[in-house]
Parts: sequence; structure tokens; C-alpha cells
Amino acid sequence: MSACTVLDLRLFNATILPLAMVVALSCRHLVQKQWSGRINHAISIHTAFNMALFPPLFFFSGLFYTDLLSTLNILVVYALFLQREQRNNWIVLPASILALSMRQTNIFWVAVFLGGLEAVRTVSDKPVVKKDDYVVPGYWKDRLWFELDKWSRGNVHDVSLTDAGILGTYLQFKSSSLTD
Repeated sequence: MSACTVLDLRLFNATILPLAMVVALSCRHLVQKQWSGRINHAISIHTAFNMALFPPLFFFSGLFYTDLLSTLNILVVYALFLQREQRNNWIVLPASILALSMRQTNIFWVAVFLGGLEAVRTVSDKPVVKKDDYVVPGYWKDRLWFELDKWSRGNVHDVSLTDAGILGTYLQFKSSSLTD
């Protein structure tokens, strides 16, 4: 059994970088297919090279450091997440645990980013009840429970950008009949 040399460690990362490029290319293809239904290969290849030539990743590809393997793990988890309709969902969990065991900072990508994407998908998949189907109660306590019940059915109020301030929201609620 031979000892691990510096060349072996550098070759390990040198092989991880092209693998990460292939997985990034695959992720970009999956995203394009979901959003537009067609794939632009030039943009996908640009994304893969852009990821590979990102200065910290490119610099550490010549050294033995965990950035590249961590990035590859996150890209694999993201690809599995994008393919969850075609594959079993259970495969994403062990891949996510592996990514978390690689680096603690992967908690953002595994939990926050993918969790946020799943929350948006779940909310957007729920049927929304139209405003004509219900009567708004006048008493403020009933109105509060009524609004919470609407949110549980997937009717999430998305404030427009012009009303997305404290005063805008206050004036909107003030003008409604909450004080009745």
C-alpha cells in the first residue's frame, strides 16, 4: 500500500472540478427545462465554466481543500432536488446529510435555500380560494382568524412593491374595516 502523496491530493481536486462542471451543467439544463421547456446549451456551458472559474474554487482546485468537494456535494443535492418528480424523494435526504457532514456552512444551501424553494413550490401548488367565494367578517378577531385560515389554504397576500412599507401596510389595514 502506497502513501498518499501531494500529487494524489492535487489530482483528487483536479478531477472534482470537471465533475462539478458537469453537474452544474446538468442543474442548469434542469432549471431551463422547468422554466422555459427548452434548453439553451450556450448558457448552460457558460454557467458551468463560470462556476469552475470562480476564483476561490479555481484557486483551491490546485490544492487539497474541501471547497470543491463541498460544492460538488451541494450541486448533486440541488440536481436531485430538481429531479424529485422523476426520482424518489428519499435519495435527497442522504445526499443532504453527506453535504452537511462535508461543511457546516452547507446548512444554508441544504436547509434554507432548498427549504425555501420547497416552501414556494408547496404554496404555489395549493389551490387558492377566490375572493368571490367567501364573506369577510367585520369583527377584528373573526377577521384575524379568517385571514389565518386563508393563508392555510394557500391564499398568501403578496404586497405590491408600492405598498410594501410600514406606512403602506398600515394605511391599507386602516382603510379596511378592522375597527368595526
